[in-house]
Amino acid sequence: MYSDSPCRNERGKITVKSKNAQTKKVAGWPAKTALFLVVILTAITLAREAVSQVFGEYTTATIASEGEGGIFTSFGKDQFGTGVMARFLINRKSDLGIKTGFDRLGGLNSIGIGSDLKYYLLGEGSSMPVDMALDISLAHFRSENISRTSAGLALFVSGTLIADTTIPVEPYGSLGIYTSFLHNGDPCAGLDPTCNDDDNDTEMIFHGGTRIMVSDEYQVLLEIRVDGRTTFGAAINIIF
Repeated sequence: MYSDSPCRNERGKITVKSKNAQTKKVAGWPAKTALFLVVILTAITLAREAVSQVFGEYTTATIASEGEGGIFTSFGKDQFGTGVMARFLINRKSDLGIKTGFDRLGGLNSIGIGSDLKYYLLGEGSSMPVDMALDISLAHFRSENISRTSAGLALFVSGTLIADTTIPVEPYGSLGIYTSFLHNGDPCAGLDPTCNDDDNDTEMIFHGGTRIMVSDEYQVLLEIRVDGRTTFGAAINIIF
């Protein structure tokens, strides 16, 4: 599945393997890197102190296999989460993800369940050197005193780097807008005095990460999330 041999073009540029399209060579890589950094800085600048819980993504812009799943964990300042996840193929251009688990934020313990639908935006003949997808998500978190629902829309970008290594690596990133709706309780319980106690909260969230294809069946994903606070995450994904 990911057994393509390592390759470089005549100028030593890194080749990006687009899983849903043909193999493509990256031109003008410094400009693309600069653009990627601008996106990150914009996300950090626009993000504000958030109180909503949103599961990590742990997926790239490519479409999943017929079935895959695993475990994930995330941690940051006053935050910890862990759970299980699965993704299922719908058709050549879309897949469905499901996550459930435990989340602790600012002293508040919650149990959550979420789902997302990803749609691949590029055609098979696309000349883009990366994969792109649109993702729609919905999650619900509930604790003893408060419950919250979050809905989001995000743009995914990813591409597999095939360099002088036998293990393909697929960096990915997404920028999304998420709105959380409080159903009951105090949204700022346990958080600092600067917390916004509105019943709904809209925020911009940046996710960035890397998927490491250890084998055809096993993958390791490392992720960072920025939404006014910084959260790190890791997951093990297994192809069924």
